Amino acid sequence: MKLIRKFKDLNKNDFKLAGGKGASLGEMLNAGLPVPDGFVLLSKTFDNFLTKNNLNSEINAILKSVNINKTKTIEDASNKITSLIVNQELSKDVKDDILAYFKKLDSKFVAVRSSATAEDGAMDAWAGQLETYLNTTEKNLLEDIKKCWASLFTSRAIFYRFEKGLNKQKISVAVVVQKMIDSEISGIAFSVHPISQNHNNILIEAGYGLGEAIVSGQITPDSYVIQKNPLKILESNTNTQTRGIYKDKNGSNSWKEIPKSKRGEQKLSDAQILKLSKIILSIEKHYGFPCDIEWVLFENKFYIVQSRPITTLNSVFKIGDEEKWLERGAETDIHLFPVILHLKGIYLTKKLTGVPIGTFLMFSKKNTVQYLVKPGTLVKSGEKILKIIENDKNWVYKITDGLEKRLDGLLALSQAISRTNLSSKSDAQLLKIYMNYSKHVVEMMKYGSIAPIVEWEESLLSDRLNNILKDSITRQGLKESYLGEALSMLSAPLKRLWISKEQLSIYKILREIILNPATVKLILKNKTTFNALKSQNLPIAKMISVHQKKFHWVYYNYEGPEKREDYFMSIIREGLVDKKQINKRYNELLSYSPLLKKSQKEIIQKLKLSRDDFYWFKVAQEFSYQKGLRRDLSFKSYWQISRLLEEISLRLSLTMEQVRNITIEEMEKYLLERKINKKILIERINLCAILADRKQIQYLSGSGAEKLTKEVFVDLKINKSVKELLGNVAYPGKAIGHVKIIQRKEDVQKMRKGDILVSYATNPELVPAMKKAAAIVTDEGGITCHAAIVSREMKIPCVIGTKDASKIFKDGDLVEVDAERGYIKKLIMKGGTKNV
Repeated sequence: MKLIRKFKDLNKNDFKLAGGKGASLGEMLNAGLPVPDGFVLLSKTFDNFLTKNNLNSEINAILKSVNINKTKTIEDASNKITSLIVNQELSKDVKDDILAYFKKLDSKFVAVRSSATAEDGAMDAWAGQLETYLNTTEKNLLEDIKKCWASLFTSRAIFYRFEKGLNKQKISVAVVVQKMIDSEISGIAFSVHPISQNHNNILIEAGYGLGEAIVSGQITPDSYVIQKNPLKILESNTNTQTRGIYKDKNGSNSWKEIPKSKRGEQKLSDAQILKLSKIILSIEKHYGFPCDIEWVLFENKFYIVQSRPITTLNSVFKIGDEEKWLERGAETDIHLFPVILHLKGIYLTKKLTGVPIGTFLMFSKKNTVQYLVKPGTLVKSGEKILKIIENDKNWVYKITDGLEKRLDGLLALSQAISRTNLSSKSDAQLLKIYMNYSKHVVEMMKYGSIAPIVEWEESLLSDRLNNILKDSITRQGLKESYLGEALSMLSAPLKRLWISKEQLSIYKILREIILNPATVKLILKNKTTFNALKSQNLPIAKMISVHQKKFHWVYYNYEGPEKREDYFMSIIREGLVDKKQINKRYNELLSYSPLLKKSQKEIIQKLKLSRDDFYWFKVAQEFSYQKGLRRDLSFKSYWQISRLLEEISLRLSLTMEQVRNITIEEMEKYLLERKINKKILIERINLCAILADRKQIQYLSGSGAEKLTKEVFVDLKINKSVKELLGNVAYPGKAIGHVKIIQRKEDVQKMRKGDILVSYATNPELVPAMKKAAAIVTDEGGITCHAAIVSREMKIPCVIGTKDASKIFKDGDLVEVDAERGYIKKLIMKGGTKNV
């Protein structure tokens, strides 16, 4: 069998012999595309080299010594195997064949590129893992070929091999030897715009010198967007380039300064852009799929040096005109990182329930995520889960137990990460830590997603509880208004959550403060800081410090910041305004569980609820506890791993916000290969669409996401003339006040005592505003949601699940909240302002 083949003797079907790169170059050359000529040392050459030098058994033995968790074992293995390969001589017949093919190329300089071969489906995974050598001469050709072979065993490649479970597969490598084009300008092209996903747009990036400068991210290239049909340039973005990589007089690659007169010029003329676009279209037409292309320009002629399928396109991210979506709330101060992990966990719930989960569509915009679902899909899932709970009375408690154990494991891991010297870790080790943490969150969410799924599309459990209570109230001849109180009390969890513990601690401090009038006076001075208390050695300062150390993470949410002593000082200051309520509130919080248990017993007796009926309220209690515990301890975990994200941010020269919008799959390329796309990260921060089903999670940003937003939300218009809304009671009571729309932490400062807080859905960041509210109203949520749990603990009237309150009402509207019956009514002020 021949060990070397010219490009003209290869086609796309020869990838097992020539690797993807070699087979593609042969295919394009034979299709008449402008590819610099060359030849390929087939993978058999490498296999024979290992066999003749008896290296296979030695390499396998070395690889068996690798412990993927110990970097030194990876580095030692790499050094040993590399030494084995580069120090062996090629046989005389192979040397002679290589040099004969080289001479026929009639090129002083060649590019020597690794081209991996592996089992079907695994080859693309090796793209970017192996090495390329440019401007190679006859003198170092044979050495560079052996280096390409050895690059199959670099530390990075060994880690990749084990991390991806490829260590049991047969992996070999072919070597491409290609005429080196002395590129004046080079770049990358995509036959489908990889960011907007617009199939009628081409994206071309161009820079002076060799393309390595663009691929490595060390320069910002020009970018051109071209419409395919009709062919025309849509955008031309020129970036200043001060230096480029060029071949020097010794044939080495080095950085050179770009003449000042050329630095700010457009790299390709409009005519050249259109000329290259036609070649790109020919390549896409030939292959029949979108392509990622590397090209060079020399003496006004374009050459194609590589083409491969675009692997990042969301090829099935298509929302048909007939698709209808239900908007199901929003979450603020959240970013892509936890959203992705939570979605992955949601789809794992099938392993616990046997119930497939439907399709989600989400829009993330400046750290606010809107959730939409396909009508009917989550209702079916919720109904099936309730059926499991009905048939197995212990099942919901098993879920609680599983969640608690996984949260314990997650917190142990995140705490260990927070104590690790991350700056001393290699990129591969840092990736391992990041992936391990992600895996733990996903596993936790497998249990933590059960409760939300049941009520996500429709209030299935809440409706069941309402019906039970309505029937009982009618039978016992009680007033309908009793429903709200009964529902709130019976569905409240007896176990205390962290927000409740923090509240109790605050009131304990307040009780100590009111014993000392001088301290009260000092704190009520708005400018008194924690340091001012500390400087006076006041005992209360130590209590506040202890409180901060214990509870600083409770309101962290997904991105912080953690709360400092002065934040808790402001909470204490507000608590001192109504000193008469402090002891009463402290005793209520202290006796929360026994008082609640007593109230529940009285309601059960009053309504004469059967054991079977009360069972469903116990389910609601477990769901409330699960959601609250998962939320609280997840936030503690995200706080603990903030240093990990900061270390990644430092290494990649990205902002924390950008790091938090990298997908799990991208992080590997970002950390190990430095293939960083800041543009797409910035676009995602501004707007990103996420389509998730049980097969995959897809992302769309930029103009594609904007277009999709307009298509989806066209049917979600709100009738703002509505003056009255109906929701579900979370905690009973009545209030009249002015509306404050509170969606994110920045809105909290506008809340005043006695306002009506209206939101999509609340989260811990909004608790300071909730404390000031005369009543709380949300668009979304069932009786186990955050607003319901907190309102019960704070004894604030609350109506949830109104669907549109935050869209219909606006800041300053005067409303009446009747949380006995679940109504919110807009009041008309006649004759000027009305005192409320």
